[in-house]
Amino acid sequence: MPADLLQRVHEVLSRWLPPPPAGTMVVAVSGGLDSTVLLDLLHRLQDPLGLALHVAHLDHGLRPESTDEARWVAAQAARRGLPCTTGVEEVRALARRHRLSLEQAARQARYAFLDRVAAEAAASWIALGHQADDQAETVLLRLVRGSGSSGLAAMAGVRDGRYLRPLLGFTRQELAAYAEQAGLSHCEDPSNRDLRFARNRIRHQVLPVLQTLNPAVVAVLGRAATLLGDEDALLTELACQALAAVTVPGPVPAAPGRRLLLDAPRLLGYHLALQRRVIRAALEGLSTREGPFDFSQVERVLFVLRQSAGVYLTVAAGLAAQRSGDRLILGRLAAVPVDRPVSIPGFTAVPEHEAGVRASLLPASDFAALRPGLGGSRVAFDADLAGDRLRLRRPRPGDRLQPLGMTGSRKVSDILVDAKHPRLLRAEVLVLTRPGTGDQEEELLWLVGGRVAHRFAVGPETRRILLLEWEPKIVDEGRRS
Repeated sequence: MPADLLQRVHEVLSRWLPPPPAGTMVVAVSGGLDSTVLLDLLHRLQDPLGLALHVAHLDHGLRPESTDEARWVAAQAARRGLPCTTGVEEVRALARRHRLSLEQAARQARYAFLDRVAAEAAASWIALGHQADDQAETVLLRLVRGSGSSGLAAMAGVRDGRYLRPLLGFTRQELAAYAEQAGLSHCEDPSNRDLRFARNRIRHQVLPVLQTLNPAVVAVLGRAATLLGDEDALLTELACQALAAVTVPGPVPAAPGRRLLLDAPRLLGYHLALQRRVIRAALEGLSTREGPFDFSQVERVLFVLRQSAGVYLTVAAGLAAQRSGDRLILGRLAAVPVDRPVSIPGFTAVPEHEAGVRASLLPASDFAALRPGLGGSRVAFDADLAGDRLRLRRPRPGDRLQPLGMTGSRKVSDILVDAKHPRLLRAEVLVLTRPGTGDQEEELLWLVGGRVAHRFAVGPETRRILLLEWEPKIVDEGRRS
C-alpha cells in the first residue's frame, strides 16, 4: 500500500508541477492523519519532483492541547530536516469581530497564514491535505445549504494555480492504511467528533447512512464534484464571453469599476442559465465585499432585467440594479468623492473615472469650425467670463445651473430627472464650477456630459474660447505629440 499510494501521488503531482527542479512548496500540516500522510508523501517525493518543502502550522487557539500539537508538528518537520513556521490566531475572537462561524473564521485565518508563509518562503505552491471524504462532506454540506452547480463542484485539485490538493482522489481509509504500514503517528483532534459542527454531523451521521445505500458513495460524490467542476469551468468561460459581449459604454462620465451597463435585450437572448452566470460574474466584478452572491440576489437582478424600464432594486448592502431603456445598470450606491482644480490650459486627470478633462484656450475666430462638434463631452465657454479658477466636483444639494437658452436657473437634480438620467448613475455625475462674485456662491458652468450654463456661453463679445473635452481614458502626457 505505501508504495502504491506514493506512486499515484507522484503521478498526480507530475501533471501539476513543472519538471525538476520545481521550486518551493509550503505544506500545511495540522498534525491530523491527512496532513501527516501528506507531509510524509511529499518528503519522500521531494527529490524526484525537485521540491524544497516548508512546513506550516497554525494554532487556532481553540483547545488547550493545541500548543502541544504545534510543538509536535515542528518536531516532525525537524526530524525530516525541513524548515517549519508556526503561528497562533485567536479564531474565536476573529469570529466574533467579523461575525463569522468558527469554521469560517478558522478557514480565513488559515489561508491568510499560509499565504504569508508562502510569501516569506518564496514558495510557488501550498499543499493541502484534503482527501476524498472531505470532498464528499463538502458536496453534501453545500447541497443542503442550497448551492448551485458552482458550489457543488466543491474543491478543485488545483486552485488559483497555487493551492494543491494531491490527496483529493484518496479516501480516509486509504490514508489510514498508509499511515499504519508506514508507521506514522498523528494527533487526534477531539473537535472532529463534536456534533455541534455541521460537517461532523455529515461525517458521522449522514455519510454512514448513505453508505448503506451505496458503499461507494464517497467516490460517487467525488466523481459528481469533478464533473460539475469541469462543466462549471466551461460555463464560467461562456459567461465571461457573454458578459464582455453585452457590456456597453456608459454615459459620460460614468466611473468604470463602480457601474456596469449591460445591453438588456441582448442579455435576455441568452439561455436563462447563462443569464444567471453573467449577472453573478458582473456583481462579483463590482464587489467582493458583498459577495459571494446567492440565488435570491441574482434573481432580484433578473427581475429588474425583465422589466421595461424604471425599476430599481437594492441587490445587497452596497449594490443596486436598475433597468433604464435598453440598459441594465448594476452599480455601487456610494460615489467616490471628487473635488479638484482644473488646469487651464492643460489636462486634469480624474483617476476616479479613468478619464480627465483637457482644457484649451483658442481665439474666438475658431468658434465657427468648433461649433458642429460641440455638445455632450465637448463644450466651449467664453474664457474671460469663465476665468481660470475652475473646479470639478460632485453635485451638492441645492446646486443650480442656468441651462443654455433659458432665463432662469434650475436645480441640477431636476435637470437630471428631466433628462431621465438613471438614478443609479446620478451619484457619478460631475459638475464644473467657478468661484462666485461678491455674496454669490459658486457658479456652475457645466453638468459634465450634459447641459452648459447660459451666462458663460460664447457670444459676439468673446475674445478667447475655453474648450473643454472629457477624455474617457487618462492619456500619458509624455506620449502626446
